[in-house]
Amino acid sequence: MSVNDAAVASCDDVVRAYTEIAPLALRYWGPELHYGFWEDAHDTSPIEVAVARLTAIVIERLRVGAGGHVLDLGCGYGRPAVEVARTTGARVTAVDVDPGAVAAAAEHAHRAGLADLVRVARCDGDDLPFPENSFDAVLSFESTPHFEIGELYPRIRRMLRPGGRLVVETPVFRETVTPELQKRVADFFDLLRIRSFETTETHHETARRSGLEIVETVDITRHVDGSFTRLAQRLRRHEDELAADYGAAEAGRLIDLFADWGRVAEIGAMIMVARRAPEDAGEGRGEAEEARNRA
Repeated sequence: MSVNDAAVASCDDVVRAYTEIAPLALRYWGPELHYGFWEDAHDTSPIEVAVARLTAIVIERLRVGAGGHVLDLGCGYGRPAVEVARTTGARVTAVDVDPGAVAAAAEHAHRAGLADLVRVARCDGDDLPFPENSFDAVLSFESTPHFEIGELYPRIRRMLRPGGRLVVETPVFRETVTPELQKRVADFFDLLRIRSFETTETHHETARRSGLEIVETVDITRHVDGSFTRLAQRLRRHEDELAADYGAAEAGRLIDLFADWGRVAEIGAMIMVARRAPEDAGEGRGEAEEARNRA
């Protein structure tokens, strides 16, 4: 479901949104800008440990090794990209639209001694410059809400080699969206310039129409849904610092936004693994499948 006009959710607007929020997230959440994963209600792992756990869970599903080539779409500060290279030996092309994140990711790869395996570039995901059959896997950590997946997934299928995997970790709507639900999430969507936000079923349908096969889907909602509650609690403990940076009113508004998001029961999260079929010979397959679906 599209939730913003494309002009509102432009590339430049996404950069401005993250320029505003990134210092807050970096200081109080950490450099991996995605959910944490807690095993159960008794798991008291700190945020940083839980976030690294989810990174490992997602990377394991890439099924790549030395000699492989991975695209990290929306790489942020580059932690998952560097971890892919470190744990698998694969080459990683990490792209992000935010120049500050790109610089930080490149520096992290250099400090980790993996600059030879991790190439970082500023790139608009709506205009990816990679030819067909470029990658053995594509990784997306919570970046799909900044795209229209009906446009994104066909581009990913084209860039994947036959048999290559797409691994998406993303928040999703757990049920049909009502006007009341749209109103409840509107401020948070505006804060991060969310472009589209879908159900798991819509991700599946769109991937299949794009010529991808669904390999696995894991509902991780119960493991991650304490993420924003924990962030809001941490922010409240540092509200005076936030007020110094953002002003008292804006600091309070941001804390309330994150806390409110953590209470929206209709929001879940999932990991979806899809692949380009091994026998997929080229560009005509996706169009042929769309024609069959329309028939």
